[in-house]
Amino acid sequence: MNRYLLILFGFFMPSVGLACSCYFDNLPLEESVNRSFNDASAVVLAKVLSIETYGGKSASDEGYISRSDIEIEITQFRTLQSWKGEHGETFKTRINTACCMCGYAFSSGASYLLYLYGPDDEGYYAASTCSRTTRATNADEEIEVLNRLVSSETDDN
Repeated sequence: MNRYLLILFGFFMPSVGLACSCYFDNLPLEESVNRSFNDASAVVLAKVLSIETYGGKSASDEGYISRSDIEIEITQFRTLQSWKGEHGETFKTRINTACCMCGYAFSSGASYLLYLYGPDDEGYYAASTCSRTTRATNADEEIEVLNRLVSSETDDN
């Protein structure tokens, strides 16, 4: 009987599987930045120019069990400094910022150190809370590491 209750209980708790789950390594900063740099298609310091939010469609309408709405943010950035990738002076990200989707929600006017993935077929990049993406105000040490990393790659060529 307890086994059946446990199975039944499991059917009523499927939203637990939807939670955003990230793995963060315990490597020294230099090694962690190097790994993230290699994984990303672009690494850039950029300022948010505008944010457009689209949403209102309940995730349960799509057949998923969720209490949050699907919320897509399209954010336009202006490049301040680039270490990797060909993204142009301005570029956009399209990110699902709804609960548990690991999408990074940006603030208007703020600057960020971005580890980007993409672009997709429509030219949008993506960033995740599971990446090293962070506000520029928190990234001084990391920017120094990126400068050394790119400088050493240039010296090797």
